[in-house]
Amino acid sequence: MNLPRLFRFLLGYALAAGLLVLAAGALVRAKAAGYTARAGALLDFWVTHDSKTPSEAERKRVEWALRKAVFLDPANPDIHDRLSQFYMWQATQEPENLGALLWRIEEGLREARMTVAAQPGWPLAWAYLAAWKARFDLLDEEFHLALQRATVLGPWFYLVNRVLVSASFPVWKDIPLEDRPLVIQAAIRGLQQKDRETLRAIRESGHLGEVCAALPKDGDLYGRYCREESRPSSPVSTKEQRR
Repeated sequence: MNLPRLFRFLLGYALAAGLLVLAAGALVRAKAAGYTARAGALLDFWVTHDSKTPSEAERKRVEWALRKAVFLDPANPDIHDRLSQFYMWQATQEPENLGALLWRIEEGLREARMTVAAQPGWPLAWAYLAAWKARFDLLDEEFHLALQRATVLGPWFYLVNRVLVSASFPVWKDIPLEDRPLVIQAAIRGLQQKDRETLRAIRESGHLGEVCAALPKDGDLYGRYCREESRPSSPVSTKEQRR
């Protein structure tokens, strides 16, 4: 028996088999990415066009596509992120009943947690987790951790600041006192980046005064945004100070 020839044959066979496995894996991931892209495009359209109410069949198709993508590529954090966005968006729509609402919120949070677990260094994933918690008034230790991680990992990422500001200021009175400076700093960074969406979110919330109170009075940002805001619009009450 020619051992060197047999060895070369086996080695070539093993390499070919390995390449086939890699190619099959790449094909599966590509298929998952296609499902995610199509479902994500529809979800983005629904979110940005409030007047377009999708049918129950359309919603189920999007959920099926994202669930199929998760099945094909379970370690991909982008797919879990999209699925989290889908469930949270669903939770903001008119629910059939309280049970359906709570199920959607829990599923959305579960997918958000899987996103940060798969990619803990991704600041936007932490920002979305904090935003979902704030949106549904779940301001607990997990909210604090998500807010902290988002601001530490991505302080100059404008979308992180925008997400945190848009979610936190509408529930400002319920934000724990120890977390408020993190939100204020996110708002200031948004203003430094001249992000119009962040500025709009601050103004619409009615809490530009809180941001202005944290700015140097002789600074450029104060002169640009705070000429009529010399003090907080809703001072912290004595009751809140004791919380």
